[in-house]
Amino acid sequence: MKVNALIPIRYSDCVTIDGEDIHKINGQPLWEITLEQALGSSEVNHVVVAYDNPEFITKVRKYSSHLTLIERPPHLSLKGVTTLDVLAYVAKNISTTFCSDYWMLLEQSHPLRPQGIIDEMISMLRKQPADSLLTVYPAHYNFWVQQTSGIERMESAEENTELRVYQEMLGIGSLFKHANLLVGNPLGENIDMMPIKNFWATIDIRDDDTAWLAEAYLARKMAVKVTA
Repeated sequence: MKVNALIPIRYSDCVTIDGEDIHKINGQPLWEITLEQALGSSEVNHVVVAYDNPEFITKVRKYSSHLTLIERPPHLSLKGVTTLDVLAYVAKNISTTFCSDYWMLLEQSHPLRPQGIIDEMISMLRKQPADSLLTVYPAHYNFWVQQTSGIERMESAEENTELRVYQEMLGIGSLFKHANLLVGNPLGENIDMMPIKNFWATIDIRDDDTAWLAEAYLARKMAVKVTA
């Protein structure tokens, strides 16, 4: 089973007009953290970066011999376009040399993904095949859902053991079958999940507040190690 990892990059999300990285964790750009995590995997066959600005090529120059770069068309960086849209484009346009059975989606906004989760996800899929294997976060609180018929309360697992609610966190490291991406059905029919139980791993860095939260967690983690 061959697995490619895709890291979608929207230049304006991670680099300023002056060419500076917008968010860093411990002094390292988010995209670089995710890229090194993918390159460090023993289960990933190829790492592909889908960028939308040629200036990003200079950013990844030192990694260029270890990855494949694909420039995606401008419309795939517009508002409302999802990373699954980008993934489908890459799957359809990748050279046959780099074809794979599955694609793993790794968003640069999730740099605190659990150590070893990339290999763990792929290993799980080998043992228990599925059309897609999604990274999710278990919800431990109640939801209110508004429908045309009225408002309905969805109780958490603590109150109703028959119901399990999970928050979709695809960018941590979800896997999708290549064949299904080609026909516009990324999830397929046989869907499995990998619950991510640690909250810190689900931090989605999109602004200064979430970047601060990630830094605060790492500082706390380091402090715990020092006192242990």
